[in-house]
Amino acid sequence: MPKPFADPVRESFRSYIAELIGRRGVSVRAVEQYAGVSDAALRKFLSGGRWISADNLQKLADYFHLDFTELWRRSRGEPVTPPARGVGPVVLVPIVNVTLAAGAPSYGETGEAVPVPAELVQGRRLVAARVTGDRMEPEVKPGDVAVVDINDKAPRAGDLVAVLVEDGNMQIERFERDDVGPLLLDNRGGRYRPNGAKVQGVVVYVGRAYR
Repeated sequence: MPKPFADPVRESFRSYIAELIGRRGVSVRAVEQYAGVSDAALRKFLSGGRWISADNLQKLADYFHLDFTELWRRSRGEPVTPPARGVGPVVLVPIVNVTLAAGAPSYGETGEAVPVPAELVQGRRLVAARVTGDRMEPEVKPGDVAVVDINDKAPRAGDLVAVLVEDGNMQIERFERDDVGPLLLDNRGGRYRPNGAKVQGVVVYVGRAYR
């Protein structure tokens, strides 16, 4: 049982970090390893034994893909205003059908395209595909258009990734790591090792039409 910090602000932050780790479904040791937090520092922090250094706090924020100020404010239940994105030019990304040919993916254009903010395109090779399964509901729904950077084959823990499975279908999963290695998770509680599944890229944008 963790020992609460006397300072309620610090205690709310400790509790929030523990909650985030619990949502990920990975061990504290795995978070320490893949976030680059110094040995045992996170475990001591979560047990209430010792406050964590500023350097390690920043590493945790990076691990959860959050700005440190946003992470701190969320822990206190304060409203967070997301930064404005996509104000300006857009780029049309082709919507493709993915097939498996000779063990490698082939992207056939459908003649359709989805507009995305131009800022997302820089340094990336993007393709878009329509989502057909319900494994990631409600985060990603059937009919959504997922835009994938197929140049990025090195996802970070917590990223949504496009995975090509052995039957030639591409599906969206959440990428994680534990003490053993890479894991793929879905929102129905599924957890499995990639094995024959190949990560084709990191999802950078999901579009949805409301009718």
